[in-house]
Amino acid sequence: MSKTSKPQSDQVIAVPSDEVSSPKSTAHRDSIQQGLKIERHFTTQELDPFDEITWDIRDAAIYDEKGAVIFEQKSVEVPTSWSQLSTDIVAS
Repeated sequence: MSKTSKPQSDQVIAVPSDEVSSPKSTAHRDSIQQGLKIERHFTTQELDPFDEITWDIRDAAIYDEKGAVIFEQKSVEVPTSWSQLSTDIVAS
């Protein structure tokens, strides 16, 4: 493939790294490597967030229009605040 031809959707173009490096791109790359700092707002270091939720063991099932079981899973652990419909949907 010549430099002037357009690449097809299934072609890969390899460009030598010295052609794409610049002081701007190097500075940008260094800032990305530092990562983000996110402050903690809704949890504490000492307590696991999942320990703050009350859990319930339920059976989940989805039925067709005739009442036959399409999907069933027993002993699904879900938050107590969830409805049975929520349990059925998430378990499936």
